[in-house]
Amino acid sequence: MKERKTVIIRIALAIGLTLVVIGLVVWFVLGFSLGRFMGDQTQSTAATQTSQTTIKEQNVGYFNQFLPFEGDYTYDPSTEGANLFYDLMRYFASEKVADDVRIESYSVSGAAYEDGILTVKFTVWPETINRDQMVAYWGKVADDGSVRDICWQVTIDTTSQGDTAITNVATGDASVITEDNNQMTSDSNSNQTIAYKTEVGKDQLKLTYDGWKNQVILPYALSDFFGGEYSGDKQSLIDQSYVLTPDQTGFIRTAYASDNSAKETVYYTYTDDQGSSWKDVILEKDAAAIRYRKVAFGEDGFGYIFLSGGRVMSQEGYLSYITTDGGKTWTEHQVVKGVSSLLTDACYLNEHVGFMSLGGVTPSAPSLYVTTDGGNTWLQSSFEMPDDLEKVFVVAEAPYEEDGVLKVKINQGSMGDYKGGSVKGIFISKDQGVTWTFDHEEAADTTEAG
Repeated sequence: MKERKTVIIRIALAIGLTLVVIGLVVWFVLGFSLGRFMGDQTQSTAATQTSQTTIKEQNVGYFNQFLPFEGDYTYDPSTEGANLFYDLMRYFASEKVADDVRIESYSVSGAAYEDGILTVKFTVWPETINRDQMVAYWGKVADDGSVRDICWQVTIDTTSQGDTAITNVATGDASVITEDNNQMTSDSNSNQTIAYKTEVGKDQLKLTYDGWKNQVILPYALSDFFGGEYSGDKQSLIDQSYVLTPDQTGFIRTAYASDNSAKETVYYTYTDDQGSSWKDVILEKDAAAIRYRKVAFGEDGFGYIFLSGGRVMSQEGYLSYITTDGGKTWTEHQVVKGVSSLLTDACYLNEHVGFMSLGGVTPSAPSLYVTTDGGNTWLQSSFEMPDDLEKVFVVAEAPYEEDGVLKVKINQGSMGDYKGGSVKGIFISKDQGVTWTFDHEEAADTTEAG
């Protein structure tokens, strides 16, 4: 009996001890979990408060850790602020910055510069849409993925090394950008609110006709606008391959003729209703890879296109087209026969007078051809070159009319080093471009493409 009682007591003690242990474990687990939950809630609340504070104060401190942002060249005082800002934006579109602040592209809608202070109003398109982080850095993300109407006050100063640089970025007041001081304001003959934007990651090309209040996404792959032999970046469209004006919007576009074909179909793609609809005119169905492309328009619906392609070493073929109805229809015109050097530039001044400039890798003299009958016959122009400029000015650009005088600029080619390589020779003609005489030298415009 005594042994039985001892067993019962031991069992009771074991059960009690087990219950105590279970209770301690439950208390510890609940206490730890509750502590973690409360801690998470506190951290979450703190993060939310920080985010709201950031939104309210439009914090731009993040960007200052990348400053000063020095330019690679000297800017004109009237534009140095905007140019340095453009460089800064290109920096934030690079791989050098964090994913949560990186942008795909940007668009400036207004800028005023005075006494070293640039106030700029702009829109950015973030590369990744992480709304919590993007709001903290850039601002409220719109439905289309953009952050609009950001306004910064950018301080432009001279560093201790003597370089012009952005030395601070702060929240700006857009009201200081007025119609009179807005550096983005255009004159009555141009419309700077018309613009395009490439989105490489999405393979899209976008247009705006109202400063990005509204945008048009073209119904073609972005890669179609970089077909042929082109191998550069796709942040900007190929120079001279498009027209974008209030009256004319059109592009030279390519697409493979078939899935298995190495040939391309070349189109002139245009809109006459600001992007509501698009039309394609086939220029060439089976073209070899095009290299040079140029489209331009004059008055009364006149326009021209030049193409070259199928390059083998320093030889290639050419195509030319004329329109008189604003690009709705195109007529193929004859090109220079019996030569196949690389096309460097070309133009038509009207339906009858046109030019083709040819060159090789190391040209020794300008090779310019002229037609005065719409391409039926071509003659090689001759140049009266001063002796001391022989082999200096070697590549002709597209001739042009200025104050009733026919002129052409002859540059030094890629290897030129005369006066730094940037000086061009200006020649004039009195016989529609058949012969040219030297007039004067001229420093190249640094804003010229290429």
